[in-house]
Amino acid sequence: MTRTPNYYNLIRHEFCVQAEWHPVSGCADRPLILSRNQFLLQSNQLGMDWWNWIVFDVHVPSQSEMIEDLEFRNGTLFRKRFDGNTELVFSPKPIRLEKPVLRIAKHNAKNGKQTIVRQFHLPIGNPIDKRIVKSKSVSAHREIMKGMKVSDALRHFHIKWDSLVKYSDYQPKRLVLVNERVNRVKQKILDGTSLQDALSGEKMSSATFWRRTGGFSSVLESRTGMTTDYGIPEW
Repeated sequence: MTRTPNYYNLIRHEFCVQAEWHPVSGCADRPLILSRNQFLLQSNQLGMDWWNWIVFDVHVPSQSEMIEDLEFRNGTLFRKRFDGNTELVFSPKPIRLEKPVLRIAKHNAKNGKQTIVRQFHLPIGNPIDKRIVKSKSVSAHREIMKGMKVSDALRHFHIKWDSLVKYSDYQPKRLVLVNERVNRVKQKILDGTSLQDALSGEKMSSATFWRRTGGFSSVLESRTGMTTDYGIPEW
């Protein structure tokens, strides 16, 4: 029976979930152990699909081995439909978010305003093998380094700008400048400057500082080696 590689992301997600590898709530011997605050910071930088983070690559077995393990636990994963195509039997569960996101429930309510709701779960997303996207992103970055324009590389390899930044070593000039300012703010805090004065000196918003570092307490933790779980931030 042919198993399409387009199922790889779903299989990898299911394998990591059943292995209890979630960085915050997984088993004691999970590959990556993070506090909830650290997990939020990593998710902002690497994406909500934690099972696709690079740190898990060395721990995740081949697709055939994952299928064998999942079928041992749950029975057959694939079945052949009447049209000859193969489909995945199990229904992947949505991603539970450690931090809720806002989404528009109604674009035009009766009062003429949008209705905004908090959402604590997301669909698992595109089942396409993320390794394909990673490979294309690395190839695009290689051509950019040879002189190809970024916009031309994105069109040629059929990838998005976000994927290029996420899966390759490409560093946008603006991001480099922001990271330099963040590092200066962190150093000022470690030297004893108050957070407000450090941010004012670099003309940086507290929101940007939190997204890049995890907040004031995380910066201090990096110096002391302590880890604290601060829970879901207040809205």
